[in-house]
Amino acid sequence: MLSAIGAASTAGLTLYLRSVHDAAPFWDALTTVLSVIAQYLQTKKVVESWHVWITADVFYIGLYLYKSLALTALLYLIFLIMCIIGRARMAGFADHDARAAALQPQTLAE
Repeated sequence: MLSAIGAASTAGLTLYLRSVHDAAPFWDALTTVLSVIAQYLQTKKVVESWHVWITADVFYIGLYLYKSLALTALLYLIFLIMCIIGRARMAGFADHDARAAALQPQTLAE
């Protein structure tokens, strides 16, 4: 469902950005929609939100390099690294929680 909303939002925003003569309407729309979806997933504490952020950041880096905005691309490279670290730490927490749950004594319900 979220993918369909994302695709429709990207298409609509692309049309709008073309009407205002944006330099890269599709890529601007796609990165904006990916960022909104990633933020929504983050607020719902969905682990896969990191994957959406990583994808968005990769597109942002390419977009900003295309627009000759090297410092902004560097900033998004830093964001990308932060996302990769965040995802790795989240996986570490999940592993820790799973090990802790396995060590808990089992109780029988009466």
